[in-house]
Amino acid sequence: MAGQSPLGISWALSSLSGYGVYGTRLALSYLKRRRGGLALYQTPLALSLNPLEERLLAPALAGAAAFEAGADRLQASHPVLHGVGNGMALHPISERIWGAPDIGCIAFEDTRFHPAEIERAGRFAKLIAISSWNEAILKGLGFQNVVLARQGIAPELFHPRPKRGLMPGRFVIFSGGKLEYRKGQDLVLAAFRQFRARHPEALLMAAWQSPHAEDARPFALVGHVAGIPEKNGRGGLDLTGWAAANGVPEEAFIDLGYVPNAVMPQVLAEADAALFPNRCEGGTNLVAMEAMAMGLPTLLADNTGQRDLLAEIGGIPLTRQGQVAAPHPGAGVEGWGESDIEEILAALEVVNARRGTLPDQAARMMGWAWDNQNERVFAAL
Repeated sequence: MAGQSPLGISWALSSLSGYGVYGTRLALSYLKRRRGGLALYQTPLALSLNPLEERLLAPALAGAAAFEAGADRLQASHPVLHGVGNGMALHPISERIWGAPDIGCIAFEDTRFHPAEIERAGRFAKLIAISSWNEAILKGLGFQNVVLARQGIAPELFHPRPKRGLMPGRFVIFSGGKLEYRKGQDLVLAAFRQFRARHPEALLMAAWQSPHAEDARPFALVGHVAGIPEKNGRGGLDLTGWAAANGVPEEAFIDLGYVPNAVMPQVLAEADAALFPNRCEGGTNLVAMEAMAMGLPTLLADNTGQRDLLAEIGGIPLTRQGQVAAPHPGAGVEGWGESDIEEILAALEVVNARRGTLPDQAARMMGWAWDNQNERVFAAL
């Protein structure tokens, strides 16, 4: 679109993290609409793209490396998107870049904001919320400049496809999201441990890798699991050993490691179900969205950002949501939920009994293609 202004994105593109994928898809959607005019300010982290996407992004990536290597501040003459997190936190590089205007793309889980944090967000002409839950909290804090623009999926990658039969005879349950309290991996292990006792063929396939073992410490507040994983010496955690120490033996557990986003469809295609008893999602849970787009029966905690998926796409709701212990003193957990193990087990039994029967959610998920969703962001500029 010839009349469209250039656009800047301040956070690092990546194929591993949710926000990295979000930035990558914003960049590609923008460049497909307007060849050029994209400014990036950080070099990518583990970015894995096809050669044509690499070609499209190459000029902006070259500019990112040059900017990151310097120390100058930049007053841009175009809008700049900034990643905003808990407490209105910004990456340090955002203090070097000022847009015309600045737009905050926000995802938060901690619902407690101090006055100074709210004041800091006054920098942003618009705040892009990626879930209705985040949108409602921001408006409750008095922000009038909130735009709801949820994340999307890549339909060319994530769509129903036949299994290749890589794990014959197994009932495969997929769980994704970096290991941390709000993602509820302790609930997954506790439920799977009991489910496997009834169904020895069950297999838990986990995309939980993280370099931060300490994020698992709050699991002790609930008591479903013991200890935290050890470092594996390869930039990650010994999840297999940790699962075994908590009653899930190696033959029933697969640690997928760090999986690039473009490879994930090949992994999800081998699963029979997906399980997300997450205590909180600031967004709508990108990994869950991708599982649903693949046609997988998907169990979702009926809380926070995941409620958007249950309301608009479908999924199997985990409706018994108890009170959540705060992960650390002073944390705000308004709207969080503690899923019920017995409800998870009952839902898994239903899915197992109907194995091979796919829900009709995938077609609805196609309407959330990245290009469609990102139009709401660009319109807000």
